Amino acid sequence: METREHYINKQSTYVSISLMVEYGYIFTKVIERPSVFLVKIQPLQIIRDSIQYYRHDWGGAKKAA
Repeated sequence: METREHYINKQSTYVSISLMVEYGYIFTKVIERPSVFLVKIQPLQIIRDSIQYYRHDWGGAKKAA
C-alpha cells in the first residue's frame, strides 16, 4: 500500500480511518476515489491541515459541527 507524508481532504475523499501501526504510531488510512493509501499523520491532524488549507478556522469549524 502506498504511504504518504501529508494529505489534504478533497471532494473525492470517502473516509479517513485511524490505524495503529508498529510501535504504537497512529497513521491514517484514506479511501479516496479511486485509491487507498496510508498517511503518516493522525486523522485529526489531517482535518486541521485541511481546514487551514481551505482558509477556514479550527474554532469556527468546531462550533459549527
